[in-house]
Amino acid sequence: MELFLIRHGQSANNANPLVERHQDPPLTDIGAEQVVRLAEWAGPLRLTRIIASPFLRALHTAEELRRATGVPAEVWVDIHEQGGCCTGPDPTADLIADRYQGRPGMSDSEIRALYPEFQLPAELDHRGWWQSKPFESVADARRRAETVIERTQREFGHTDERIALVFHGMLKCLVLDAMFGGYVTEDDDITVPFNSSISKVVITPEGTQLDFYNGVDHLTAELLTS
Repeated sequence: MELFLIRHGQSANNANPLVERHQDPPLTDIGAEQVVRLAEWAGPLRLTRIIASPFLRALHTAEELRRATGVPAEVWVDIHEQGGCCTGPDPTADLIADRYQGRPGMSDSEIRALYPEFQLPAELDHRGWWQSKPFESVADARRRAETVIERTQREFGHTDERIALVFHGMLKCLVLDAMFGGYVTEDDDITVPFNSSISKVVITPEGTQLDFYNGVDHLTAELLTS
């Protein structure tokens, strides 16, 4: 199995100051252009399946890939960004978890209205995919990254599928750290991959290998953002 870890295009949260943070930001004009270039370049990847986070920025990115390749697309809630869907930050709060207020996230009907071709999981319903839970810690996200790897290996590790996981910078680093180590340090200082970048992992019965990291051959220099 070949696994392509793809970060979404630049979102408004990437481009704007933290105080202007939106709970579920769209792509910027630059982000939209990044994912168009990604989709135009994706043919040689020979994808067989696209799996997207339920955040709008990841869905938009995955939709461009789906339209360009004709490959089936689905949503996995568990590949959302660290923290979950929330408003904030509140600079007056003492604890990080108290600086953000959990929000529902898009519901199944809201996602279907925008992306009717996507297959949605049964647990995603009218309550929204995040259901206003508290802000997720990095430690909890690390554990979730491990479950994502376990699920991927369980469902596809014995196959020759070529799967794109379209998700987020922090979780991408946590997934790679759980697989190989060295991508997230003890103080959680990370090098965030570029927007719309690709990392390739090959999984065989003999083991797991990182083929390349943070690939941006589809982007020109003026489109490189993080």
